[in-house]
Amino acid sequence: MGERTLLPAGTGTGGVYCEDDAQRLSCLRGLYADRIAILKSPGFRLSGMYYRGKDMLRVTPRPAGLELGVALADPNAVQVFTEEGKPVPVAAGQTMVVFPLVGEGSGACRLELAFAVDAVVMTQQGPCSGARLSGRWLRNQAFDPEGEQF
Repeated sequence: MGERTLLPAGTGTGGVYCEDDAQRLSCLRGLYADRIAILKSPGFRLSGMYYRGKDMLRVTPRPAGLELGVALADPNAVQVFTEEGKPVPVAAGQTMVVFPLVGEGSGACRLELAFAVDAVVMTQQGPCSGARLSGRWLRNQAFDPEGEQF
């Protein structure tokens, strides 16, 4: 069972950083408001860690939607992530989510994810830096998408 911690700035041991003592209460309120928004988000039920062999797919909930990250087992493969700070919005009941990753026109990389209870089927459109991402990915709920590091 995890805990939430408010640690002094610069401790380097994890936790939440609110640097100004006078603003700590409002900082914590903001953090909890964000967490509540994530838990209420329609995208929260789609989030998690998905696997295809040794390849990993992380779908992370954010207050405004979902972020995606892919780490392939091939050491020469390029990792793929959505732009930080620009989560993809998800509507209630939505099971198909399109993640625009990089580029425009014929060089664009888009991933379409069709979610089921325990899996996601990914369809790749575009070169995606040479990565081959299409296929069925199985969900492993034992992993926390926010705690998983690539």
